[in-house]
Amino acid sequence: MKSLLLFLAIASWSGAAYSQVPVAQAEEAARRALQLLEIGEKSAAIEEILEVLPADPDDATLGRYPDAMEALWRSVSSRVVRLDFDGHVTASVSPNGERMITASIERGRASLPISLHDARTGEVISVIASGDEVTRGGGIPSDTSVRFSPDGTRIAVALVDLDLLIVADGVTGERLVDIDFSDHALSLGFSGDSRLIAATGPLGLTMWAAETGETVFHRPYALPSRTGPFTLRRGFGWLSDTTLLETVVQAQGPQEIYSQRVEELLEIGPGTERVIATDIDLDLTSFARKAGRDEFVMTSAKGAIVVDRDEGVTTRMPGSQAPVVLSRGGEALVWPLNFDDGGIAEQRVLVRDLAGNELDPEPRDYGFLSGIVVAESGGLLGRTTSVDRVSVSYRGGDLPLGLELYRLAAAAIGFEGRGTGPRSASEGTLPAEELSRQFARDAVDHLARGERREAMIAALRGLPANPTEDDMRLFGDAHDALYRASAARPVVVERQDEAVYVVGQAGRRGVLLQPRENWSMADAFLVDAEAGRILTRLSHPDMPDTWFGPASPIFYSPDGSTFILAPESNDRISVFRAEDGALVRDIMIPGAKAYQRRRVSLFIGGFSRDGSQIAVSDSGDVLVFSTENGQPLYQISLPDGIRNGMALGWGQSGRLYVDGLRDPAMQMPGPPGRPGIPPRPTAAPGGDDGGLKQVVAAYIDGRMVSEIEVPQDLSRDGRAEIRLSPATANMLVRAGNLGVLSPDGDHLFTIPGGRIGLWVREGTAVASIASSGSGETGIEVYDLSGTEIPVEPADHVQFDSGAFDQTGSSLNYMETHRIQYWTGGETPTGLALYEETWSSFEPAERDEVEAARIARP
Repeated sequence: MKSLLLFLAIASWSGAAYSQVPVAQAEEAARRALQLLEIGEKSAAIEEILEVLPADPDDATLGRYPDAMEALWRSVSSRVVRLDFDGHVTASVSPNGERMITASIERGRASLPISLHDARTGEVISVIASGDEVTRGGGIPSDTSVRFSPDGTRIAVALVDLDLLIVADGVTGERLVDIDFSDHALSLGFSGDSRLIAATGPLGLTMWAAETGETVFHRPYALPSRTGPFTLRRGFGWLSDTTLLETVVQAQGPQEIYSQRVEELLEIGPGTERVIATDIDLDLTSFARKAGRDEFVMTSAKGAIVVDRDEGVTTRMPGSQAPVVLSRGGEALVWPLNFDDGGIAEQRVLVRDLAGNELDPEPRDYGFLSGIVVAESGGLLGRTTSVDRVSVSYRGGDLPLGLELYRLAAAAIGFEGRGTGPRSASEGTLPAEELSRQFARDAVDHLARGERREAMIAALRGLPANPTEDDMRLFGDAHDALYRASAARPVVVERQDEAVYVVGQAGRRGVLLQPRENWSMADAFLVDAEAGRILTRLSHPDMPDTWFGPASPIFYSPDGSTFILAPESNDRISVFRAEDGALVRDIMIPGAKAYQRRRVSLFIGGFSRDGSQIAVSDSGDVLVFSTENGQPLYQISLPDGIRNGMALGWGQSGRLYVDGLRDPAMQMPGPPGRPGIPPRPTAAPGGDDGGLKQVVAAYIDGRMVSEIEVPQDLSRDGRAEIRLSPATANMLVRAGNLGVLSPDGDHLFTIPGGRIGLWVREGTAVASIASSGSGETGIEVYDLSGTEIPVEPADHVQFDSGAFDQTGSSLNYMETHRIQYWTGGETPTGLALYEETWSSFEPAERDEVEAARIARP
């Protein structure tokens, strides 16, 4: 739609479709307004749109500017709170839009108080739990831990590590009752009539009276068996004022303890237990129901179902890895396609009706984004949760559309201007530079959906025909967008399973892992990275229909000719040829355990920088092998008191980096395919985790040469994700925050908020998702002193080279495992970039560009 509007705007340069130019201007105002909203400037956002709309409009006139009216609805409906904080925040807005709860959801650092705000002014009304209490309670691990009741009169706050569920007054914030939360892990919120509150966990499901905290119903769950099949039950959400949904998983053994493949749905409560549906056969992760309705929705990446309490499953439709929310009075399902990756201006949604038909988004479908939390400095800290499990939070209210919305918006900010309106045809068209920037933004939008070729076309439209080097500089945004599109290596796949995707050094081939079988194993595919399509499914000659371990990073050899995967047998790692996926050799792991059911516990540490050695972790042991013949060379002996060693990767001068945990109290099995992890200790004031420390040691030929401890503010539960610089010995550490450590353990700098970060510029700088979402550039870049530096087009390449499904939704997970080797290579710049791209286009593609490109001023 946007491209069509731009086409009509550009056509005016040849004397046609002048009347469409104002639409393009209104689109630009809509984008600017949402960017203002992203930094908390609600009134300025509203004014930005009103100024560009025609004076004294009627409904028909306003209907010509759908993007502007959508942005106006979102701006008016928004509720903004500012905090003196720099971390990740979650929020929940009361159903009537009058109150907002804010809480930080980062562990390993001092927490914000859980506060109740006037949602219209942002002022603090009361503190429900102090920052010290929240920190001792382990922080807020999930955005489902703060909830309003459907009638807005009560608030529930779960502090899991303190075994405490707080019920507070929804208007004043006064604490009404503290409930024992022992053996529970997830708050399920309030019943539809707000009288009951529930929670679930591995040991059972409980309902309490919200007013008194008295237990009304308890259903105990049996612990999983360590030796054979068992039934795994989970509470999911409210089905009525007195009953809850329970899912049933039949696990075949302890390796499936994390399984979510639901086989049966039950309705349970006081005096009630009945089967609603069977033969579900989906890994259900998300639940939504409109209070008062009999149907509810459950979704997963592989599919979604609409279920009626009496009739069972009524509809099956494609799903999404994103959580589902309800809109249009419960008649529409909404999936945020890039909730974690984009800012407010870039947010896109997929909408379906209850029959599974895809619908065009309406302004109210963005209502779940209405609660916005920003830093005093202006950066976006968080938004309202999209996983309420019952749609009781504010969704924008009953705001009108059209002229009524326009008048409401004008009254809200005291707008007295008459609106200059978009320029008419007699005033000329948009300047070429502005249209070029719009095309550049359109190209970036395409990249955010994995649409590389479409991005190239949009970027080329932002450049005049037969451009000069001066043109490439004048239209710099279009040039940079063309570079990003040319260098990007996205892959679009049919399956909607989450994926790990890594592109090799030359940018020609990539490897894609998509987990299956309850995430214990994964399919592996060889990808034509330039075309963005799967070439073949990878397999091992000795194991037809081979599956691979999904937890370990994908490593390419230094020369890019081979890569390593861990096949299902769990007794080897296999080296494959990068060009065609053929097996080169196996490296057998002495003493590795072969599991009867498919499971891989091996964790690969990658090739040494000269390519001569490969490191592997097996159940906490670290072994090193010869690349040439696969023979074992040595085993790492961890220092006393350090357990769970994992090979992180190789540094300079043959250094192998291994991390481990110092003095864990005990070991617990981790998810399938991962080494064991220690239990989470109860946090003490100030973020002390009870003595559990993450240690990184460097070894040369099996001899330890250095050891450092990861700072507490960079670790969560004693373990952080660590990525080594490809050019230096610095370490990029991410958990509660994102930080850089020197080889000596010096904490060089921190980027608060735990955002995803990648090494760029050959390891001399760090790029991170921008604190305000996508913003203008989408990322922020810091040098090794922690100073923010200008973003260059090549800094985007790793972020632009992800996996997407056919709806344009990102499938990327385990971002720290995406050790991207492709960073742009020899992609040219300037006029050479244009000529290379143009020469690769077919005549039909060139005609598509020429039909709607800018003219030289």
